Amino acid sequence: MRTKAALAVAVAVAVALCAAGATAAAQPELSGSVGYQMHYGFLSGTVDWDRLQLRLDLDGWLGQVLGYHASVMAYASLLPQPAVGLALGEAYIDGSLGPVDFRAGSIVVRWGVADGINPTNVVNPASSGTSPAAALDVAGAARKPVPGVEVTYYSDDGMSALTGVLVLGFVPGQLDGEFAEAAETAPGMPERFPEGVEFALRGETMLGGYNVYASYFRGRQDLPAAWMEGDELKLQYRRMHHFGLAVAGSIGGAAVWTEGGLDLPDRLPQLEPGASDVAPMSSNRPRLQLVAGAEYTFDVGRGLFTSVQAIYDSAGALVSPYGEPGEAGKAGLYAMVVGRYSLADDHDLQLVALADVLNRSVLAMPTYSWTMAPAVELSVTVVAGYAPGGLSAVDTMPGGAAMAGAAGVTAGIKASF
Repeated sequence: MRTKAALAVAVAVAVALCAAGATAAAQPELSGSVGYQMHYGFLSGTVDWDRLQLRLDLDGWLGQVLGYHASVMAYASLLPQPAVGLALGEAYIDGSLGPVDFRAGSIVVRWGVADGINPTNVVNPASSGTSPAAALDVAGAARKPVPGVEVTYYSDDGMSALTGVLVLGFVPGQLDGEFAEAAETAPGMPERFPEGVEFALRGETMLGGYNVYASYFRGRQDLPAAWMEGDELKLQYRRMHHFGLAVAGSIGGAAVWTEGGLDLPDRLPQLEPGASDVAPMSSNRPRLQLVAGAEYTFDVGRGLFTSVQAIYDSAGALVSPYGEPGEAGKAGLYAMVVGRYSLADDHDLQLVALADVLNRSVLAMPTYSWTMAPAVELSVTVVAGYAPGGLSAVDTMPGGAAMAGAAGVTAGIKASF
């Protein structure tokens, strides 16, 4: 933990020094946004959360080699209880030396070719908790920065590259409710350097007109393994090997892709079948996740963008990372559809739907947005779930409690500068 804090401070100081030393011809650029959101829950029948957020980004260059970036977010909310906070986002120094690009600091490594759900994107943990609404964020669920160094070497012809990432301190994923409370004392969390060190490698090249990426990661799972001992929830962080493969290209006017990831977690005796007085909610079995999809823009009106994906998850954990206590996880098959259409100037519609094919449940998220002034956007999003028997029956499906809890209307306004 000290490693992460020290690195974040060092990068922030370095960025400040870079900004202070920038010449008049290369002054730093300050940008950001301010926004407010509130959510009305269908099941609660009330406004159950709100959030006011300010984001500031500082970017600049020193000469033609060294650049810097720093992001900070301040937020305040009244519901479900009053809270204020300040969070450091990415803060790094990067540059290029011939065929080598490098970045060091508090970084987000963005890997994957699929639309939003990326089995190979495992270096950074998701910051959106265990809600399935994160699975519908096709812009890519927000990721927590990790302290580390990323270096990429490009071949002379520019057709191939090799990237190495060294993570200097483990950052856990976001947990909610009782899981968040139990995680505070969960074993397996490294407390000193170098116990939290992780690393990842990715090679990329072109084969037959397609981009091909192969990756490997050795580190800890973002979310801890879980089991029940009697009435007590137990959690433990564990390490894993992760292998990834992704391919992307085009067929005619459509972009196509396929992406897969295989998790091989370290085994825990509490998760073995037959363990006495233990009801596992996680598994020692490998987890395979595969995504295949395509996107195409139809020449209709102002242009209709469509994206369709099929997703296979051997653990059935796409909607909820934890199963029911004592029940073995079953493979899941999902379909994800995204559509975007411009009604008129400054008026846009988007629909995202995620269907659990085997359990016949659906989570849909239509959004209407209006650019009411330059850089000012008003949006309204509805999250609705369905299962045989109606919305209340969603709670009986695997991961359904989280789906039902996400159902509601979110209204927000955001101004960028």
